[in-house]
Amino acid sequence: MRDVLSEGVPDPEAGMAPQEGWFSRENRTRIDELVAKLQTSETREGVSRYHAMAEGYLLGLLDCNHVSQAHHDAVRQYLHNIAIARLKRVRTTPRK
Repeated sequence: MRDVLSEGVPDPEAGMAPQEGWFSRENRTRIDELVAKLQTSETREGVSRYHAMAEGYLLGLLDCNHVSQAHHDAVRQYLHNIAIARLKRVRTTPRK
């Protein structure tokens, strides 16, 4: 695994995707699955659900690896940006 603590500080506005080598293959596969579900959710509830799941899982892994706060915030912003972009594309359905 790479030493993420020695890497440059990411742009807080743009966010930063999890990088190759940060996690084991199985953790990376799970992260990629959650991000894919977030990016393809068809409802606002789905976007909210998968955003929360991806954020919780990913930030938990980052905490375990003692990643810097700047990287932590950048990954959180990356997931937030994906969720916002998806919410703009999801059709709102009127409540009954």
